[in-house]
Amino acid sequence: MQKHSSSVMGALLLAAALVLASCSTEDASEPDTTDATTESTAAPSLTEEFPRETELLAPPVSTPLDATDIEPCALISDQEVSAMGYDAGSARTGFENSCTWDSTEHEGSRATLRANTEDGGLSWIYQIRDRYGVFDEMMVGEYPAVHAHTIEDESRCVLYTGIADDQYLNTNFVRNTLDDFDACQAAIEFTEAVIAELPAAS
Repeated sequence: MQKHSSSVMGALLLAAALVLASCSTEDASEPDTTDATTESTAAPSLTEEFPRETELLAPPVSTPLDATDIEPCALISDQEVSAMGYDAGSARTGFENSCTWDSTEHEGSRATLRANTEDGGLSWIYQIRDRYGVFDEMMVGEYPAVHAHTIEDESRCVLYTGIADDQYLNTNFVRNTLDDFDACQAAIEFTEAVIAELPAAS
């Protein structure tokens, strides 16, 4: 009886030792959950994925403008916004330092605008063109532009317009899917109005 009790006690002690060893191993290898979450969810910047090219990939801009330090909702005047059929009072800032205005003529339609003065101008969009399923080159007045989007979508136009060799405007126009007018034409017209009010580069 005593021999059986000793065997049972030994088995229990061995099991406890294994459990403690297992916990010790797990504790030692457990990562800092805060750091791990930050690293796994943080999107790498485009400049890390695609080191910026030094050469000019987009057509050069002959009459450069300057949108530096202009707030997104101040890139176009309220008077011009209203004249084009948008609600100036609906202006609101959003993702990536952009501004959005709602159309007063087409329910559900809106134009979103932002200026990029840091990533190397329209040449940056040319450098990452493989990321887009749609890449249509065009001109907005005398300024080179690209309609670039991941998918073909007639109700939406994402337009990038070079206003200087190192700056571009991004105009994103979305219309109601029940309408049938040209979203890119609306984006072009909105961009032309913005360009008309931007100051010349010094």
